Amino acid sequence: MAEKFYVENLVASVGGRNDLFSLYSLVRECLQEGGFIIQSCNTNCETLRARMEKDSTLSTHGEQWEKGLGYSYSPLTKELFVPHTECDANASSKRSILSETAKVFDPLSLYLPVTIRSRILIRAMWKDSMGWDNIASPAIQSVWRELAGKLSRLGDLHFDRRTIVPELPGEMHIFCNASKDAYGMAVYIVQGGRSSLLFAKAKVAPMKDKTLPVLELMAVFLAFKCLPSILDNCEGFIPTNLCVATDAQIVLSWLLSQTMASNNIFARNRLRDVLMMKTELETRYGLQTFKYVNTPSNPADLITRGISLRRFRSCLDFWRVGPSWLGGGISQWPELDLPCLSVSRWPELRQIVLSLASRDVLLSCPLIVFHPSPVY
Repeated sequence: MAEKFYVENLVASVGGRNDLFSLYSLVRECLQEGGFIIQSCNTNCETLRARMEKDSTLSTHGEQWEKGLGYSYSPLTKELFVPHTECDANASSKRSILSETAKVFDPLSLYLPVTIRSRILIRAMWKDSMGWDNIASPAIQSVWRELAGKLSRLGDLHFDRRTIVPELPGEMHIFCNASKDAYGMAVYIVQGGRSSLLFAKAKVAPMKDKTLPVLELMAVFLAFKCLPSILDNCEGFIPTNLCVATDAQIVLSWLLSQTMASNNIFARNRLRDVLMMKTELETRYGLQTFKYVNTPSNPADLITRGISLRRFRSCLDFWRVGPSWLGGGISQWPELDLPCLSVSRWPELRQIVLSLASRDVLLSCPLIVFHPSPVY
């Protein structure tokens, strides 16, 4: 219970009605022992809501939506969204634009394909060496005016709150991607033939320009940095498969061969870090796989360039659940030719790569299972 409190608010989700009643009773008893009176409660369980009303603990504000951790949530529709915010389209300095973009608080990054545009815009102002209170160029002001209106309407788009059923087996798929502007990843849970977006994260590209393959590697690095925290917070859920996917074949070849033909110290260190984190995850959770996904099927592609609100609406289902075949799990991953991963080009792969069918069908079956220890 102590881990579920955020300041004075308790936000919790459990697997069944009995657990929900037990949690409600426990919270009331513990708070009463300390002299605190529980109030303004709500739930999507009709039976418990009736009890809350009887106990005079049910919310009385009369609104359909409850607020928690930056989101508005409807116990009736079981949907959540970011509250509507008004961003000042007339902001014209780096300080004021940054202040306006911070009004949208989206800790799970559900709206990242749109909000990443504000970070890319701030990055552009930094690259122009703008002072904090200098007036931005007309081009930047024009981009901000258009974006401000879109950020103010993000709350029109709702997301299903429930993404994980703890008692069901499932898989976790992480899609990675990068562009010259940003790099990031999106995490999906697959259970019972259904896939759902769980979490996403992106960072703008460093001010010092890096090659696209290095940025793609940084996206994989970001995924592995986030994975321990994500897995630790998925209470009762241990994935039967943990898959990290990228659409960069050259990065996949680095990860499989565990080496790169480059003197780029930064890239070599990131590769070493990824391999170390992969080994730690294998020790804690068992088997992990790296897979290839083509760009049109990669939902992380939406977060690396930023898209308009109109396009976000049109591809919202793709963003919510991933590619159409994802619900079938790892066995339904499409077969693709991967010329950059040919054994003739990377002879060492013959010893460390095992496909699902046989060692002779590497190009037709891009499922990669890791067994050897990392080589540094």
